[in-house]
Amino acid sequence: MRDDLPGWNAAAIMPHKHGTAAGVGLWAKIWIPAREAATCSRAGVGFGHCRGLEGEMRVRISSEEGTGQTSEPMTRSERKAPILGRGGLPSRRRCLQALGGLLALSPSAPPRASEAVPSLPSLRDAAASIGLRYGAAAHDYPPVFTPEYDRLVVQQCGLIVPVLNWSQSSPSPDRFEENTDKGVVAWARAKGLPLTGSHLLWHEAVPRWFAALSDPREARQAVIAHIHRSSARLARDTWSVNVINEALNPGDRREDGLRRDAFSRLFGNSYWEFAFHAAREAFPDAVLVYNDYGMEQEYGDALAKRAALLRRLDALLAARVPVDAIGLQSHLRLRERFNSQSFAAFLGQIAARGVRVIITELDVLDIGAPSAAGPRDAAVADMYRRYLDAVLSERAVTAIVTWGLSDRYSWLRPDFSPVFSRPDGLSTRPLPFDSELRPKPAFDAILAAFRSAPHRNIEARGGG
Repeated sequence: MRDDLPGWNAAAIMPHKHGTAAGVGLWAKIWIPAREAATCSRAGVGFGHCRGLEGEMRVRISSEEGTGQTSEPMTRSERKAPILGRGGLPSRRRCLQALGGLLALSPSAPPRASEAVPSLPSLRDAAASIGLRYGAAAHDYPPVFTPEYDRLVVQQCGLIVPVLNWSQSSPSPDRFEENTDKGVVAWARAKGLPLTGSHLLWHEAVPRWFAALSDPREARQAVIAHIHRSSARLARDTWSVNVINEALNPGDRREDGLRRDAFSRLFGNSYWEFAFHAAREAFPDAVLVYNDYGMEQEYGDALAKRAALLRRLDALLAARVPVDAIGLQSHLRLRERFNSQSFAAFLGQIAARGVRVIITELDVLDIGAPSAAGPRDAAVADMYRRYLDAVLSERAVTAIVTWGLSDRYSWLRPDFSPVFSRPDGLSTRPLPFDSELRPKPAFDAILAAFRSAPHRNIEARGGG
């Protein structure tokens, strides 16, 4: 807040492309009444982030080159015409007029990541204000990531997902490799960020030597030993752990709905019980999770998988197996229909069993959206908002984790799988921040969903 303008706050905004030919970063600042806390619509001009819009504004432009600044002084007598348009949203025409001088100076050079808006709100803090946790997966953590990205992760996240696979950590039965997580665990520990989402048992990360076993007793000992080895390194830093990941597959036509894999071949469904009991011993303070995908949008076998999950959960709870939470990955697709009422009802069925819900791998694949970044980002943001409004209406939802934070490090790339190729050849834009670490409409949508959701105060087994 400026001393000469009591009661007014500054909301910094940055267009998608700005700077001078010499690379001087430019930014604009809008002065708005501090009493307002509404989120600013982007009004079609590609703002970075803007909070608190009401009535009048004044734009100034500053240069970060050297020590000099160019700015116009603001006085109490300087007032601009109202910029509110239809429905209380900012008028596109008025915003464009106010930003005209800035945009006229703007060539195509993107802003440096270090020019991130200092007053950017934190998704972590917004989530915490309603009793929720927010975090993200850290793809390709050191040495690929940059100091700017590290700072963004620390600012925005209260949880970090390390990628830890049994097949990599145990190349042989008597060997345990500790450094397969690319430094995420040590980095998170240094920053004081709890871990979430480590998979203990996953059919895609089974060591070859384990898959070759034929004796269920030997295999059971191997599973329990693996869980305890993992906890020796991770337990003190872990908020939640995925004990079993992606074990359901109704298409395999087993009566219990399980996937036909090494675990069901060796144990049937009995491994769920001894794996969760071993995890409770090894991770006494963590939230123990069963995690799976493909139950959010109603395509394929989503409804059959929901039913199989509820049946399996009932059997586990009846046997007093310590399942604390169900993790739902939520890799959403714009091309697929999302039925908010149906999904909210499904979450309610889980909650009615006294079990938490964690959204573990949230992102939005934008195939089917227009090529232009503006309409595409708006479609992605709308999906985030509709999904989170439905999800957060259920108070048993304890945490939201996006599968990445910046588009720069998303897994939704053609080099990961050709199914993630857009017909126009453009990179996907699935996450809250773009590849230059700038907030997108998805960021605003998530922030708004957190701020408007009911508070939750869940006391449950494990994790706090």
